[in-house]
Amino acid sequence: MQKIEPQEAEISTDGCINARRDYILGLWAGRQLGLRDDELQHYVRDVMHTDQMTPGFDPMINKVATDFSKNGIALANTQIRMAFLNAERTARAEMLTTD
Repeated sequence: MQKIEPQEAEISTDGCINARRDYILGLWAGRQLGLRDDELQHYVRDVMHTDQMTPGFDPMINKVATDFSKNGIALANTQIRMAFLNAERTARAEMLTTD
């Protein structure tokens, strides 16, 4: 059995949480945009890719806000931030309930 240092485990766990958070946020935003099936999955991948290319809170919020604006959806950045935080909480809770 390979020994994993605590720091390595934390980095790995954070990566999993971030990926799950991004997925959840992408689903939420895509559904707000009225996307379904393949379009929805493609949009989720775009949201996840945004975080991979430019990690952080603001680039993802800006992407979703821009997409909403382009599609005539009036949602304040604070509402999008709340969805982001809810996605983060959900992802963390899911990680705590798995092995």
